[in-house]
Formats: sequence, C-alpha cells, structure tokens
Amino acid sequence: MKAYAIAGKLGFHFADDAQLPDLQKKMHDSAIALPLPDSVKLTVNGASRKLRKQPWHFYKGVPWKSQVVYNSDGTINEVLFHAPLFCEYLFFRLVLLPLLWRLAVIHGGFYLLGTACLTNDDITQVLFARPGAGKTSYVLKQLHEQTVQLLGDGSLLYLPEEGFMPVIDEVELRWKTIAGTPWQNKLALKKQLQLRFYHLISCLTRRFISLNISVLSKELGIEKRREEKRREEICIYTVHPGPMVAKLSKEAVEENIMLYLNNYHQIYQNIFTDSPPLTESQQNIKIFCTKYLE
Repeated sequence: MKAYAIAGKLGFHFADDAQLPDLQKKMHDSAIALPLPDSVKLTVNGASRKLRKQPWHFYKGVPWKSQVVYNSDGTINEVLFHAPLFCEYLFFRLVLLPLLWRLAVIHGGFYLLGTACLTNDDITQVLFARPGAGKTSYVLKQLHEQTVQLLGDGSLLYLPEEGFMPVIDEVELRWKTIAGTPWQNKLALKKQLQLRFYHLISCLTRRFISLNISVLSKELGIEKRREEKRREEICIYTVHPGPMVAKLSKEAVEENIMLYLNNYHQIYQNIFTDSPPLTESQQNIKIFCTKYLE
C-alpha cells in the first residue's frame, strides 16, 4: 500500500500496486507511512474484474471505466479506475485532480492551473494563464537569476492555512520554454529530442496539436520550496507573449479561475455522482480574493 497526504490534510492511498510508476515518483514529496483516517482508497488498473458491470467510456477514442463508492454520510470511500491505454494520464485527469479539488474545497480551498513561486521579498507570486502562455518560461528566467524559489508548476491547490502547493513535483516544458536558455543543457538529450519532435508537430499543425513533457524539478537542478507558513502578501498575475506579466484584479482572478474550472469538465467527464463543486469553489475564491487581493 502506498499512501499520500498533500499538506497533511488531503489523503489518498492505493489499495494494490497502482501500476502508475511515473505518477508515484512525482508524488514522492507527499508520501506518508500510513493513510490518514479519512483517506480515500484508490484501486487502479487492476480493478477491471471489479468493474466488469460498469460501462466503457471514451476519451479521444481511448477506453476507460470507473466507479465511485460512497460512505453512508455521502463522503467518498473508494474510487476504482481501469484503462488499458494511457492509464496514468487518464487517472490523473479523471480521478486524482477532481478528487483533490473536492477535498480542497471541503477545507476552504480550491484548485487551479498555474505556476507558484516565492520571491526574495517573501511574497507568494502565482502566474495564472492558459497552457503555453509562457508561465514556466517566465519563472525559469527568474529562477536562473535567483530572484525566486519554485513552489510548484502545473496543477496547484490552495488551502487557507497552507497556501499554494503543487499536486505533483514536476515542471511542464515545451521546446520554446527552454530553447536557447541555460536550462536546455540540464535536460537529458533524449528529452531534448522529444521536445524538438513535439515542437515540429506543433508547427506543422499550427498548434492544433501542442504537446509538452513533464520532468521532475530536480532533473533541471531546481530545488522546490514548500511554504512554511501562510503568506500575508500574495500576488496573482497573468502572462502575455514575451513573456510579460500583468497583475490581475480580484474580479479578474475570480472570473478567470472559474472559467478554467468550468472548462475543465467540458473536456474531462465527471466520474462522480454529484456535480463538480463549482459554486463552493467560487465562494472560496471570493474569500481568498477579499483577503489577499486589492
């Protein structure tokens, strides 16, 4: 059994060998010896027999099936998931992120896609923008200049007492993110070639197909920080081509995060019996914005 707890509150564990080696490697920071008392049980890949009566669903032609088991009080007890192909990708986006989003909301938090870092002035800086806008490029430049420390890149959770934290330890890269920068030579040659190939596909399809790779932060020599306490000064920025950053008002933060969350479930099917916690998320975002943003 492998158990994890993000911020010591959001707990989940795998019932058997989850067969998710890359994902578990990226989650090593949150690994714990024993599951939390209210930890959610996850049964992945080996659940095909238990899911025999469940219908197949498809994501871009890739089959998968799942089942969510609830306790008598309505809380989530177990999630079963099976996919013969791209299991890690589908499990992460269809099960783990929606699950952690729900758990974060219960604790007064929310989920978003972005890049978070801590400046030398002890300010939490969060970049929020569409994928490929240049969030990682901007932060990598700051990391090279040693003006910030990375908190997390990609899928982020916010909890009121803990601040912003990543779901997994990774940095998301496209070729244009690191090409010609000091970080390029720190990346393994195989991954450099992979990024070049993905970049070629992007150019040929006029970015209709835009692929990236995820690497552990330590593969780039980046020491990732954890927030030791809740920061009293937080700034949220959007990113424009260049990359250039612009500070977002609290109205824009709420609007843009909610737009992203609404769009998420237009792309990925909701496996849970209840609706996504959009209303509760918006309430928590309002409280966050009122407290920290102008």
